[in-house]
Amino acid sequence: MERTKHGEMDVSFWRVRVDDQWTLPAVEFAPADARGTTVLVADAGRKNVGAEVEALVKAGQRVIAVDPFYFGESRIRTHDYLYALLLAAVGDRPLGLQSSQLTAIARWARARHPKEPVILKAVGPRSSLFALIAAALEPEPISSVELTGAMSSLKEAVDNNGSVDKTPELFCFGLLEHFDIPQLKALGRAQ
Repeated sequence: MERTKHGEMDVSFWRVRVDDQWTLPAVEFAPADARGTTVLVADAGRKNVGAEVEALVKAGQRVIAVDPFYFGESRIRTHDYLYALLLAAVGDRPLGLQSSQLTAIARWARARHPKEPVILKAVGPRSSLFALIAAALEPEPISSVELTGAMSSLKEAVDNNGSVDKTPELFCFGLLEHFDIPQLKALGRAQ
């Protein structure tokens, strides 16, 4: 971990170890008067969410901006869709991996500040989906979910000619058969 100061705010650069299997890059912005923690993920990656970080810090939130599998610094440079297919071939799903990474970050944030709420904020349709899944699976460490640019239905992936090589988490076998975005929002207490 590397730490620096930006005015009155501590900025920490983390490599968070998740279940001894993954390491996720994260940046924590901690104002002196933080009243809660927001875990921030975005389709564009954590390096492109400066405006969101600034607004959250001004609102008194500690912000942990993270790049899960397939996003930002955790994106595989070439033939990335093959890794998503390989993951599916062994019985896992990119959506499941991303959701579990996010729940691990939320548990870590809650353990560090147990009396403060942990909010998930997702920017973009892909990040919004795995944030909803994470909140539905593990409601204990996650107080609420805030979404920007979320889909209104998983059917949009097909209606918009999406493809598994570009958005693998949107093509999770069997998910739409049992759940759609409205049900996931209800389960995850999304705003």
